[in-house]
Amino acid sequence: MPAGGGVNNTLAREQEDLKGLLKIIYETPGSAPHPISAHPRVKKVFIKKFIEAVLNLTEDKNNSELLNNIQMPEPVKADYLRDYSPLEKLELSKYAVTGTE
Repeated sequence: MPAGGGVNNTLAREQEDLKGLLKIIYETPGSAPHPISAHPRVKKVFIKKFIEAVLNLTEDKNNSELLNNIQMPEPVKADYLRDYSPLEKLELSKYAVTGTE
């Protein structure tokens, strides 16, 4: 691929020789990482229990390595207006290329 997207935290974890092959051509402002979403058919009670389970992982210090390894060291409950609506202003869809163009 001549170009692609990624996450700074992922890039920072890559080997130096690979990072040396890459050139950052555009960087967006920071945003909330790792949204977890559920299909509309999933019952709200199950979604709530899943969210609680993920958030409860932070209560035990023994889970910090696990959470860090999946690049989610401090999960918090997402708020669309706070965390993701700012992305709409970036109009990133204009950079999307499909195989049909």
